[in-house]
Amino acid sequence: MAIEQVEPADCTLWQFHQRSGEELSEGSCKELIASIQRHGQRQPALGRRPDRETGIGIELIYGGRRLFAADRLGIKLLVDVRSLDDRAAIIEMELENRLRTDITPYERGMSYRHWLSAGVFASQTELAREIGVSEAQVSKLLRYAELPAAVVGAFDSVRSIREDWAVALAKVCGDPHRRPALVRSRYGRLATTLPFSQT
Repeated sequence: MAIEQVEPADCTLWQFHQRSGEELSEGSCKELIASIQRHGQRQPALGRRPDRETGIGIELIYGGRRLFAADRLGIKLLVDVRSLDDRAAIIEMELENRLRTDITPYERGMSYRHWLSAGVFASQTELAREIGVSEAQVSKLLRYAELPAAVVGAFDSVRSIREDWAVALAKVCGDPHRRPALVRSRYGRLATTLPFSQT
């Protein structure tokens, strides 16, 4: 383990990073920016150097908000630089983010799908075992990844999509007779086509 001071411009978010774009903004990072400005960066981000020549200095496994804050403040980012393969990096990221309420179920579900599609884990069973969650929870969160962009866009934020809604919406989207009506409701009128309300 080596803690290094790295220029934000030399960092890029790892392809499996869990943060969505809306979680890396002035508004969402306002308190962190103020805290780092006042007290400094207390916890380093986690990163690695790519094995191949990519022109990328450091891939951040986690610490996207810390990177955003450091960039806005014009300071170097503290990074714990390690040699990690994708599976080990995912496990480290999961341990770091497990209790964070600012990682949304939607982001987790999309991450799980990405990891499976990339072959980092061979199955949902293996994924659940390696990251230490139940298969049922993995299956439930993967339902978020089944939602069309039009449906996700009908919500003000991915934070607004409750778990039970994601399951119900995914079932509707899987029905070829009901899916078109749901997708046409993309402008915030989901409640008129589903057996539940957003309120």
